[in-house]
Amino acid sequence: MGPLSAGPLPSGAVAAPTSSRRARPLLAAVALVVIALGAGACDPGRPPAATVEGIEIPASRVDDVLAGIIEADEDLREQIEGAGEDTYTSESASQVLNLLVVRAVMADAARERGVRPTDEDRSEARTDLEEFFGGTGDAEERGKAIVDKIPEGTRRWLLRLAAEGKALQRDLVGEGSPDDAAREYYEANPDLFATICLDLLVVAEADLAPVQGRLAAGEDFRTLSEEVSVDPTVNESPERTNCASVSQLQQGLGADAFAQVQAAGDGGVAGPFQYDDQGNVVLVRASAGPVQPYEAVAEELAQQIPATGEAELQAFLAEALPGAEVRIDPRFGSWNGKQGEVRPPPGGASEPADVAETTAPGAASDPSTTEPAATDATAPR
Repeated sequence: MGPLSAGPLPSGAVAAPTSSRRARPLLAAVALVVIALGAGACDPGRPPAATVEGIEIPASRVDDVLAGIIEADEDLREQIEGAGEDTYTSESASQVLNLLVVRAVMADAARERGVRPTDEDRSEARTDLEEFFGGTGDAEERGKAIVDKIPEGTRRWLLRLAAEGKALQRDLVGEGSPDDAAREYYEANPDLFATICLDLLVVAEADLAPVQGRLAAGEDFRTLSEEVSVDPTVNESPERTNCASVSQLQQGLGADAFAQVQAAGDGGVAGPFQYDDQGNVVLVRASAGPVQPYEAVAEELAQQIPATGEAELQAFLAEALPGAEVRIDPRFGSWNGKQGEVRPPPGGASEPADVAETTAPGAASDPSTTEPAATDATAPR
């Protein structure tokens, strides 16, 4: 029975911009197409991995992130490293580059709006990245370790991008209605706002056995209660109006009694429970009631579920990513603006080739005019 099994209202966790990836932490599974990385940022002949709104993302940034992941979690090495020396699987490189591209689009928007990160934004940005890389719960420490192992220059650059993204998200909150977050939570969790309706039957403990026998024989609970209850007030409320929320019933019945009512299920009878000091006991029948209207819980929800900007951010990205000016080095794949993601290059691994042979030094690769190359290209570290 849904309402009887509903849990307490949580405080409201906030999903990251890449929330679809939180259920499956970065690099949980990758393909075996390989791409060369490995040349440092000082390599002047290496083209950028991506250009976002005219701003280059060096391939060395991708190198650093992947190197940090391997150093923090040796178990991921086989998923990340390619078959050739100094190579990584293109799927892992594309996942990392996708993170950088989306964050760069968000950071660019924050700068255009003139929004600057606060200390709170910077703190939340760190947590956001840790959860992106490692997930939550048992994997939380892995995410922290990965962020720590990313070389300092790239780590600071990435945290700055993420903080600017958080500043954008904070700014977007101001564009929505104050109760947007509360209403979104309400609509996503209807079971938490259902009610439970109770019928009571009160008799002297000495008369309980024959009453239970009549119920077992199939007599209607409320009809029998109206006949035999020693406290007529328990039947004063019309049927289906003696209802309360889960939290109200937990408080009113007490933990033990509520657990028995919950175990009895929809339409089941729980008890007997002590009713008063006169030797009377009560049997309880619970049934699923109507969902509380939003207006009845809006004020309480607004206090418990702060506005997060998550819905506004998703709406922003849905509009901004398709229109963003993004160019991807074909070795990393191609940009799918409609989906707002970097797609890995197709095909399988090929013989090693020098980076300069794969993409001309300094050339901006346009996936709309250049066929993506799926190579096992290598470069000196």
